[in-house]
Amino acid sequence: ADMNQTVKAFVEAESYPGPSLIIAYSPCIAHGYDLSHNVEQQQLATKSGVWPLYRFDPRRVDEHQPPLQLDSKEPTISVAAYQKNETRFRIAEKLDPVRHRELMARANQEVKDRWATYRYLAGMVMPERAITRMRCTSGGTVTSSVASIRASVPFSNSRGMS
Repeated sequence: ADMNQTVKAFVEAESYPGPSLIIAYSPCIAHGYDLSHNVEQQQLATKSGVWPLYRFDPRRVDEHQPPLQLDSKEPTISVAAYQKNETRFRIAEKLDPVRHRELMARANQEVKDRWATYRYLAGMVMPERAITRMRCTSGGTVTSSVASIRASVPFSNSRGMS
């Protein structure tokens, strides 16, 4: 959906001194739309919040920056606006319109909840004392995984919430 963000993600992943993971949207013919419109469909997925663009780089902790960076904007269209182009979703609507409306309402709420969580996480920075403690423990730069950082270090978000 955003070629510049894709390049940034690959460059950061390649430069990281440990394992890196890139999760990418990969369409196929079974999605039920003309793949020549793939870029437009990717953009709809991002605009709906179904496929938010973000990067996580633990090295940003040393810079007193949140390791999570949101690269897409808050959702501006409904999940249904994204899904209407794909046969796999239109079939569900035709089979059971009432159930489909219920699922769309739930999907829109899930997108809102997930976006709020990501926005909160993108504001989280580690207190200086925690970074210092990690350097003393690890003998150098922060290379801990997110899970071990969460388990051992209290986070606070840039708005002062913990």
